[in-house]
Amino acid sequence: MSIPCPQKTTILLIRIAFFMVLYGLAGMLVAQPATVRPAPTPLQHLQNLNNLFSLQRYRLSEKLFSPTLSIANLRLPSLPLLQTLYKHRDYQPIWIQAGGLNQQGLLLFSYLRHADEHGLEPEEYSVSLISLCLNSSLMHTCEEADLELLLSDAYLRYSTHLNRGHFSPRQMDEQWYIVDSAPWKPVERLEQALASGTVQTLLDSLPPQQAQYAKLQALLKQYRQLAQNTLWPLLPELTKAELPKLEVGVSHTAVSLLRLRLWESGDLAVGYCPEADLNYFDAPLQAAVKHFQNRHGLKDDGVVGPLTRAALNLTLEQRIAQIKWNLERWRWLPDDLGASYILVNAAGFTLDLVQNSQKTLNMRVVVGRKDRQTPSFSANMSYLVLNPNWSVPHTIAIKDILPHLRQDPGYLARKNMNISQGGQKLDGRFVNWWNVGSDYFPFRISQRPGDDNALGKIKFMFPNDFDIYLHDTPHRSLFKESQRIFSSGCVRIEKPLALAETLLGWSENKLQDGLDKGTTQRVSLAETLPVYILYSTAWVDEDNSVQFRQDVYERDIGLEKAFATLYTPDPAQRELLRKARPGLYAHQATF
Repeated sequence: MSIPCPQKTTILLIRIAFFMVLYGLAGMLVAQPATVRPAPTPLQHLQNLNNLFSLQRYRLSEKLFSPTLSIANLRLPSLPLLQTLYKHRDYQPIWIQAGGLNQQGLLLFSYLRHADEHGLEPEEYSVSLISLCLNSSLMHTCEEADLELLLSDAYLRYSTHLNRGHFSPRQMDEQWYIVDSAPWKPVERLEQALASGTVQTLLDSLPPQQAQYAKLQALLKQYRQLAQNTLWPLLPELTKAELPKLEVGVSHTAVSLLRLRLWESGDLAVGYCPEADLNYFDAPLQAAVKHFQNRHGLKDDGVVGPLTRAALNLTLEQRIAQIKWNLERWRWLPDDLGASYILVNAAGFTLDLVQNSQKTLNMRVVVGRKDRQTPSFSANMSYLVLNPNWSVPHTIAIKDILPHLRQDPGYLARKNMNISQGGQKLDGRFVNWWNVGSDYFPFRISQRPGDDNALGKIKFMFPNDFDIYLHDTPHRSLFKESQRIFSSGCVRIEKPLALAETLLGWSENKLQDGLDKGTTQRVSLAETLPVYILYSTAWVDEDNSVQFRQDVYERDIGLEKAFATLYTPDPAQRELLRKARPGLYAHQATF
């Protein structure tokens, strides 16, 4: 019989005692009733929220004044304004609450996601990054303070782009001189809206409120739907030997493509079925071509020549881009054009008189040549001149009149013109016109009132830095042209008498009596009238007919280049968004 080792026995007894203690403790735990933590009192709940807000305020202030502030490699462009905004609020958050966005945050995020309805790019306003921050399963490192700052930065840029334009007008168009005198203060406007609980009203008021802007928005939506759901055939380029032009009586496979193209754009009735085959150019198709030509400012002869073919072959994507550019131009204008004004569209060669928010008169106009463009600006019309005298501008005297004088010294007399030097009248027949030129031309030339006067019978004055005004013209035949760029910058109008009668409130007989006197007479308006000279290559008219125009001054080019690079994330940010893309918007269904 072996005797247990004392050491082994001791170890065994210790182990037994240890397990007995554990068993006893376990029994005690089972026997004890579960402890229920009492619900926090309202005061404790308020204290917890206060602690949370204090932490948020601390993180906001810490981030806003960090010299290396960036969120997912995005440096916030509006940092100085953000610092001002939150300093005024003692760094209290605006858009977030525990667990995500508050109602204001959800509202703003919804508007940002629909920025494309204005022809803008939602990613310009960090929509994907905001989504990442909202979806914690995609991005654990995004703090609530990051989400708050992303939304405020997005508001500052979005509101400015909608209210003043995404791009600087003068950088896009060197001939644009319209400036909104009222400064845009996005921080102040937001603070007012937060104080009054009118954030949605603020967001709704940001874009232009003119009816034309809303029509262009609807047109943008329509053309995007067309791009997704319809065919938009292009006409083949045919040589003159193959087919010089498409017109009535022609039978060619290109005619069926033309028919489909005009069906899609609404110029040819969808229900129309040709009596002959689809390849035959019949009279109804000719009427559809004329309708298309009218909508595009082309000669409405019903013949598909080079200019009409070029307009037909612009793609839907190109038209969508053109609509975006013209939405941007509306954002460059003042918020309020007034209830009554004159609007000249230099690209459309038209003038509209608006009185009490209703268009009362419309007419054709002639604008400046490509080398003497009519600029975009605004001024207030204050008076008219009947039977005006024309003081010939120096540039016109040198470039247009001097060549005639060198060939025909009697030109001035035949054109009812005077010439003077130093206040002394001269006889143009005895001036050596070969001794003067652009460097030395000491003469002043003027044209007396009369049938040949370049200003016609009336001029409409709105003093401005460009010496531009509206006026009558003896060259009436130019209004029949489809592309009317023949002046030296001033705007020749088709119906000067009708415009004068309307503005002065005179009868036709009273106005004619004043003109028949033949003497120069200045007549002041009862109230000044704003005049806006714009440049629009896409719009929707009062009959809801979609209008496009050729970019005769090539002012769309700057906008085309700018919009082509609207959103360019850096490589690191692009990679982050690419990885997160599959589940990026999963949370949005709950909004």
